[in-house]
Amino acid sequence: MSRRRAFALPTIVIVALIFAVMLTVMIERNTAQVLLTHRQYESYTFSHATRGVGEAVDAWIRSNQSRPIADALGPDGWAFDLEAEGGSTVRVYLHDGQGLALAELAGLRADALDSGVEILRALRDLHPDRASRLVRREGPLAVSVNAAPPEVLEAVVDSVMAGSGTRDIIAELTAGRAGRALDDEGLTRILDASHADGDAKPRLKALLTASPILWRVEAQARSRATGVVGDRFAAWAVISRGSRTGADRSAAVQRTVSVFGWEKTEDR
Repeated sequence: MSRRRAFALPTIVIVALIFAVMLTVMIERNTAQVLLTHRQYESYTFSHATRGVGEAVDAWIRSNQSRPIADALGPDGWAFDLEAEGGSTVRVYLHDGQGLALAELAGLRADALDSGVEILRALRDLHPDRASRLVRREGPLAVSVNAAPPEVLEAVVDSVMAGSGTRDIIAELTAGRAGRALDDEGLTRILDASHADGDAKPRLKALLTASPILWRVEAQARSRATGVVGDRFAAWAVISRGSRTGADRSAAVQRTVSVFGWEKTEDR
């Protein structure tokens, strides 16, 4: 009798272990399936929501054809509110995204490539501790004079002036944008009045702009019933004007819009 018990005990243990392993595998499979379903749902809702906001941004831009983008924005860059499904409102903001130095230089012409390299070199030499946080990977080479931090503005000007008159030009630009944003005429007036000589003035005019085409789009949903803030998303938008043609004078105010690179960001 004792031999049968001795034989039965290991068998029971083995069966229990097999059952435990099978149960673990089943739980893991179920968990993986739940996670996969959740990811698919999030991907679908993310794609659906961002596509809708992107289309709304496009429509808003086109409804403001005759106005500079900056003039059409409200406080803190507020553009418009979008009434969404499920009883929520999506508040959309646009911010000048061209204030940092361009770090992705692939595809630039030879002269523009050289200028881009010089700006990055000046930024690294003047502000080595912050240089990596003062660059962007999207948009054109020109830097927005109104959105550029002082360090970037200094790097752009110094990449052309090499220290000779850099401070004077920066002081004029800083004073010019202090009260309100500089426009194209104001920027040109400051650069024309500067002591930059030779090809320095046209180079500065090519590297600084008061009409950025790269914008940062931010969107955040809020429940109309409870006021609870939902996920926050951001994307890049390239907003450029068409060219004027003899056959169609209205082309001068038509804009092309490209919204790309949507991502979920941290809440404020």
